[in-house]
Amino acid sequence: MSRFDLVDILRALFRKKKFIIYFTIASVVLGTVWALFQQDRFTSRTIFIVKGMATLDRNQMFRQTAFPDKQFFATEDEIDYIVTIGQSDNLRGYIADKFNMGEVYGLKDPAKVSKKIKRRFKLTRNDTKNMELYFTDEDPKRAQAIGQAATDWIEDTYRQFFIESNKDILKALKTKTAGMDTLLLQLEDSIQTLRAQYGIYNQLLPLRGTALATAPQAATAQQAAGMEQLQQLTSLKDQLIADRANFHSLMNEYTVGVQEEKINMFYRVQQADEPNMRSFPNLLLIIGICLVAGFFFACILVVLQASAQQINRES
Repeated sequence: MSRFDLVDILRALFRKKKFIIYFTIASVVLGTVWALFQQDRFTSRTIFIVKGMATLDRNQMFRQTAFPDKQFFATEDEIDYIVTIGQSDNLRGYIADKFNMGEVYGLKDPAKVSKKIKRRFKLTRNDTKNMELYFTDEDPKRAQAIGQAATDWIEDTYRQFFIESNKDILKALKTKTAGMDTLLLQLEDSIQTLRAQYGIYNQLLPLRGTALATAPQAATAQQAAGMEQLQQLTSLKDQLIADRANFHSLMNEYTVGVQEEKINMFYRVQQADEPNMRSFPNLLLIIGICLVAGFFFACILVVLQASAQQINRES
């Protein structure tokens, strides 16, 4: 019966110790030579905190009592939105177009350029909801510029989600207000027609007073009927004027972030810096990896060889 246990493995490794040492040294040398011929790369890092979309909400911005506990920081779902935006092909396409990355990489296929940018780009989230953005490039200044541009693009896209909603509401309010203006003109014409028809010129609008001091002591049946109609129309007109004023106030609130200066949605703890130390190749890391990998594979080869010899002897 075949027996090849731990003791046999250790004996085989000890017998082939010179092979293991030489193989490991060769792996380290090859890895070091490979690293020395690689082009230096630099990684720019940006750290930022995301504000919640409620920061742009009109209720939180303009109300003093409706939202006593205001939310300033993004929720977990909103952080997921940032990650989704950061992983989109649109962002990589924006970087490729803005910085002519196809020419930089010597590639003509946009798909290959996008894949290469994807390998150089990294967006992570921390447990504290802080986010870190990295971009690696052979030129440290370009790495910094791309890091800044990518952060700004993600922030603009995130903000645009809320702004588009405000624009839709603003458009609906303007349409409604335009209809109210048309109705007010029609009511004004009807009121003037009633006054002329019944000769009612000394009566104020009902919500602004009942009558002038010079009002007649008695009115005809036609004038009384006209007064009733006039009261209905003027009451409706006054209500529409009040509603229109409220709508204009709402429109002013919903224009925040649409027509005015942009509101920052990211608080940049650390702006994209110009790296002065290369991130690749890391010579010490490569040597360490080659050392471990070389030793491991040398041991595997020795064990396989010893196991094969054991099987051949028993057969």
